[in-house]
Amino acid sequence: MDKQMLEALKGIKQSDIRERRSVIVEEEKCPFSHRNGNRVDVVAALIRRENKIMICQRPTWKARALQWEFVGGKVEKGEELDEALVRECYEEIGVYVSVGDVFTEVEHCYPDISIHLYLFNCTIPEGEPQMKEHNDIRWVEPAELKCFEFCAADVDIIDKIIEAEEEKAR
Repeated sequence: MDKQMLEALKGIKQSDIRERRSVIVEEEKCPFSHRNGNRVDVVAALIRRENKIMICQRPTWKARALQWEFVGGKVEKGEELDEALVRECYEEIGVYVSVGDVFTEVEHCYPDISIHLYLFNCTIPEGEPQMKEHNDIRWVEPAELKCFEFCAADVDIIDKIIEAEEEKAR
């Protein structure tokens, strides 16, 4: 590790160093990294109802077929993050969402795309989600999230959701 890297890491917790190191390794492996301008902003909704969280199974015809995710999608040019999330939710599940604050953000590099994912706390003011695009939609307890095969970008998010729920219970 060079001197510049050591200076940058001073005062950072060990867990942050491990997390940052894994991001750096992922970026170096990724031919679609934001370093060369190919990172895509993606928004997703963390929707809760009666202590359950809505998850969606990707369709068979899309990348990461049949893996689970939080509803959302790519931000189009000129769109604000919250506008993109409202549009994506309406397109994918047929309801408008009320967008709250950002629950968390992650960066992830898939073989075909590098993403910066913003997960927002959201509610559905009216209506029932429909399977307009997804293979399945389920409402699950936070502890059950680990029982589903999620897209890789969502794996760390699952841990954060479970930690937040445990914190609330204390």
